[in-house]
Amino acid sequence: MIKKAGFILLSTAIGISIFFVLVSKLGEGGILAQLSQFPLWQYLAISLLSFLFFLFVALTLHTLLDSFGYKTKMKDLYPLQMLKYSIGYITPFMNIGGEPAMIFLLRKKLHIKITHATTAVILERILRMTLTVILFIVGITTAFSRLLLSNENLTMLIVVVAAFALFFYLFYRGVLSGKGVITSLMKTLKLDKFKCVKKVEKELEDADRLTVRFFKKHKKEFARSMIFAGGAILVVFLRTWLILKMLGYSARVTDLLLIFTLENLMILVPIPASLGTYEAGNAAVFALQGITAGLGLVYSIIVRITYLIAILPGLIVASYYGITIGGKTPRR
Repeated sequence: MIKKAGFILLSTAIGISIFFVLVSKLGEGGILAQLSQFPLWQYLAISLLSFLFFLFVALTLHTLLDSFGYKTKMKDLYPLQMLKYSIGYITPFMNIGGEPAMIFLLRKKLHIKITHATTAVILERILRMTLTVILFIVGITTAFSRLLLSNENLTMLIVVVAAFALFFYLFYRGVLSGKGVITSLMKTLKLDKFKCVKKVEKELEDADRLTVRFFKKHKKEFARSMIFAGGAILVVFLRTWLILKMLGYSARVTDLLLIFTLENLMILVPIPASLGTYEAGNAAVFALQGITAGLGLVYSIIVRITYLIAILPGLIVASYYGITIGGKTPRR
């Protein structure tokens, strides 16, 4: 626990340092002047898009659970999605980390079997990431065609995205073959020999069966889920376009693709809320596109402020259910 706390403190300190170095290099006065011209109503308007994003993700989860035989209600799922997002935002890997709390509450409050809850939450992420990786590939192609990145950076980006693409290729190949993914991977890596894996072997097999059945027997639900996942991603694009429009820049589709690609890769850096790395990444990608690094930093700060507004209801929900950040999930 002490090591974990030390890692979080160190990574946060690094992130804060990166942020202040960026501000000092790009000019504090100009950044504050641009932020002061962004009225409160615009922050609130952008924040509303986050709640629309939550709606699309909750609709995806609702469709998945429906295919598993559960008749859930959106009024129950939507608050849990806000909670998941709020916890995930402040964990070391931004937007990744609220899933355990959501799975726990799906089981406790909605009486969904742990295997079904876990599979649904993971599948929702996989469906959204499938579309994200496709957009990554389009974004890299755009960067290559416009000669925006050095050979070294482009190669590194291609390797990272290729790793994602390989994972999803293996996932869908396993699912469509009917063999499943989790148990096959465990056997390939010889992990099924470990006692801890053997204890949950039945649950892993159930998760595989649920996943295969969803893709093979519930094609309408799959199509509907992908539409909702696409809606969530479209909201992210709309948010970026709207913020830049409010700042006086008319973004092109290629601009939005590159910002989306590098934004999503930057949040994989293990710093709570991606503090500093998110700003640095956006400043860099904006500069590469000739939009100016300063505008990239201002954009990042505005996004961060709207995120903070959007996570407040989720933290209230977490408090209501007794979920503590950094603490243990309460036992049933």
